[in-house]
Amino acid sequence: MGDTVTASGISPQKSSPLHEILQWSSLRPEWQSDALRRIIEKGNLDANDIDELERISRAKVQNAAIKPTPIVAKPLTKAHLPSGPGASVAVSLLSLNDLKNVSRLPDGVSLPLGVGDGLVVIYGGNGAGKSSYAKVIKKMCRARGASPEIKSNAFASVVSAPSITANVSFRVGTTPAQYAWSNGTPADPRLASVFVFDAACAHHYLSTDSEASFTPYGLDVLPKLSKICDILSERLGKAIDNWNGQINGAKANWKYDAATKVGQLIQRLNKATKSSDVSALATLTPTELQRLTTLKDALKSDPAMKAKQTRAAKTRVETILQRLTKTYNALSDVEIKKAQDRLASANETALAAQNFAAGQFDTTFLQGTGSELWRQLWEAAREYSVTEAFPTEEFPPTSQDARCVLCQQPLLDDSRSRFNRFDEFCKDKSLELSAASEAALAQVITAYKALADLKPELQKIEADISILSEDEVVSVKNAVDSADKTLHQLTKSLSSRLWQSPAELLPSPEHILQSAIQTLEHKAATEESANDPARRTLLENELKELEARAWLSGVHADVLKQIECYKIVAELEECKKDFNTSAITTKSGELSKVFVTVAYKQRFEQETKKLALNTLSVVLEDIKGKKGVTQFGIRLVNASSSKVAEIASEGEHRCVALAAFLAELSQASHQSALVFDDPVSSLDHWHRQKIAERLVEESANRQVIVFTHEVIFLNDLISLAEKAGQNPHILTLEWDKGAPGKYLQDVPWDHKRPLDCLNALDHDQATIASQWNPQPNAANIAAMRDAYSRFRSTLERIVEAELLDGIVERFQSEVKAGRVKYLAGVTLHEIDETKRLLQKCHNLTNAHAPSSVAIPVPDELKQDLADARQLITTIKARKKTIK
Repeated sequence: MGDTVTASGISPQKSSPLHEILQWSSLRPEWQSDALRRIIEKGNLDANDIDELERISRAKVQNAAIKPTPIVAKPLTKAHLPSGPGASVAVSLLSLNDLKNVSRLPDGVSLPLGVGDGLVVIYGGNGAGKSSYAKVIKKMCRARGASPEIKSNAFASVVSAPSITANVSFRVGTTPAQYAWSNGTPADPRLASVFVFDAACAHHYLSTDSEASFTPYGLDVLPKLSKICDILSERLGKAIDNWNGQINGAKANWKYDAATKVGQLIQRLNKATKSSDVSALATLTPTELQRLTTLKDALKSDPAMKAKQTRAAKTRVETILQRLTKTYNALSDVEIKKAQDRLASANETALAAQNFAAGQFDTTFLQGTGSELWRQLWEAAREYSVTEAFPTEEFPPTSQDARCVLCQQPLLDDSRSRFNRFDEFCKDKSLELSAASEAALAQVITAYKALADLKPELQKIEADISILSEDEVVSVKNAVDSADKTLHQLTKSLSSRLWQSPAELLPSPEHILQSAIQTLEHKAATEESANDPARRTLLENELKELEARAWLSGVHADVLKQIECYKIVAELEECKKDFNTSAITTKSGELSKVFVTVAYKQRFEQETKKLALNTLSVVLEDIKGKKGVTQFGIRLVNASSSKVAEIASEGEHRCVALAAFLAELSQASHQSALVFDDPVSSLDHWHRQKIAERLVEESANRQVIVFTHEVIFLNDLISLAEKAGQNPHILTLEWDKGAPGKYLQDVPWDHKRPLDCLNALDHDQATIASQWNPQPNAANIAAMRDAYSRFRSTLERIVEAELLDGIVERFQSEVKAGRVKYLAGVTLHEIDETKRLLQKCHNLTNAHAPSSVAIPVPDELKQDLADARQLITTIKARKKTIK
């Protein structure tokens, strides 16, 4: 048969799911390729793997707030693929042990389940405890349909809610394992490889569309990747919600006018908003801030009155500006140098005059001679002399008849000499220069003293200059203090005639006061304009814009932070696109179509044929996948609108479900145990043997555990297993000491093979012999009668199975007509021997009233059992001669 090439171009014979995934991964985001590698290498990823994959998926983000610590991705390569198809290790069950509080089962009971392979059959009538054991297995392992409810003993004397527990021994490959199970807690994950089929499972197959539980090796990789995408998408979604929460939380507290430029910017705020645009609106110049204050004042009171007050304030500021200008002019470097020079000149000329005077008049002259007052006296005398006394002579007169104009005495030679010295002194220029310098200095001092302090005047206009910035007000105050201090120091130096350089004068704040005057003028104009309705509307709009910008200034940092949040959300949203599972779903569906769907559907068809499902036409359909998983559903041919569960008989229902179950298992990469709880319907005699054949066939490859209450089904399983060369592990459940669940090795007595019955009777004979009394007591007699009663049923089984060669047997599903030939040659000895032994049993059986026949001794029973064995040997030897 040639290679099959599907519509997708994939040849299932030449390729494999993993090789197709490798080729596909080269087109996927790097983190997905890394995730595929991890899934293939590890199977199931842990929390650390998920964390690392999240970091790799976020590697492309740029924002430091969400950029993770770098981690190097390791994409999937061919080297990571296994050299051959993977086969998971099979899991089989060995025993259930120490069950507690499970329904009516006694605490501590156990149930052996064989050696871990082949056919295991647990038979028991209704109420024998099969369902209790089966429910525990179903709880521990894997099954479709509703999970069974396990209750404690409803008939217990103490009503409570005890813990339902059990220990399970199982085998993983060849390694034994133990697990302590407790109802309500997750079981050992390894036990999930064991699958259970029961009525609930059968109903699920027919009524529910679902994905295949088992798939060829490699096809579980993409569904696992899809689940990882969901996990990471949920994580990223929470992160996005958190950032959006911060954005929305901040916005909720923002109050702004949406009609303004600021409002329009805030409403359009997004990742593309430029920070410079926000900063430009949020930054107000001092002029704009003053304009904001002006508009608020102008629009909230009587504009005309406000304008009048503003102009008065302007006048006051202008006045102090004039005084400050005058003071600063007087304290300029030039003027201070002039004052310094005048003081120096006055001091120098005064010193010169004093020195001249000191050289003219010694202590022989009256004190004060040469002083200013004396000079005034001298000049008065001069005026009198030239005008009245000696008009024809110069002063002082020196003629022979000249007299002193003050004392009227004639002038002596000594007096004339003294007068000449006085005249020379008064005519000296140093005195004139000193007087002139003194007058100039006095003029300067008077001018500076006329300049009043500026600080008191500044205090009067503090409210008027509140329109200035705080720094500007401080500058004005400092300048005024500096001017006042310089003035005081200068005046003190001039008055004391001792020069000390004054402190350096701070720069003049004239420009600041001039700015205030201009602002007050604009404010007054604005206030006057506010009386005009049209102009007022414009001013109100201007105020709204400035108020919005002032608000933005207060939340400037928050708005910039919001832009960063928008950028972060955008980056996370971009990352989240990589978690979309559409491409994974598509690829998984494509591979499932190639490697699962066709094989699964073909196998289902084969299974229905093996189970002889001829009365109902059904087909397995694949349903559109979701999240990378293809689902399957069972449909009626030519009646797809009807549900199989509503149309099929009970027997057909169970056969269809079993076919789906076995077809699904064919996709698994392991041969773990299967557990069947009553797999056949008691009403279905037609398919029973076919189901038995199929289960025996399956038990050749894995452990198959069957719980059943059907005796015929039990016999079919045993018979078919023996034909297949198998030695099934058989247990029978029964009641003991008032409670169900006790197991016995092998089948019930009535269904044992003849030789097995004889072996059991040999054991009983030995027990009877060990307890036999020379004179048998009632217990000895009862034991002997019971042994012969069971010996009788054994002889009947010899007739069915050996003498008639199983042509017709009780609790068998067929008449084996092909064995009729073995009836040929039945000897009279065989018939007589059979009749003899049956008659002896008939005389001793408990089914009849006691007869007078003597009770056999143990040795006699031993001989009868030996005769029965010999009878079987004789019959078998005869049949071997028949061809």
